[in-house]
Amino acid sequence: MRKFIPLLVICSSLLAGCGDGGKAKIERERQRAEQAEMQRQKAEQARKEAEEGKSTWQTVAWVVGVGAVVLLVFGTAMGSSARKDAEKKAGETNE
Repeated sequence: MRKFIPLLVICSSLLAGCGDGGKAKIERERQRAEQAEMQRQKAEQARKEAEEGKSTWQTVAWVVGVGAVVLLVFGTAMGSSARKDAEKKAGETNE
């Protein structure tokens, strides 16, 4: 029995020294997590750029729409004023 105790101690120390203790698996998981984070950041950046582009076009569309309405009102006012002036001149020449 005394012969087996040192043999068991030596075998157990050799077995404990074998392998990396799961460090390779942990390292692979860490690399996967880093890659996933990088992909998430890229996707987030692409989404932000798309939103900014959409926001810019929405702003341009609003400005064009408001400008068109302002020009329509201004043109209507000018046309009405011109019509009244023409009626007034036509009335003065007929009298």
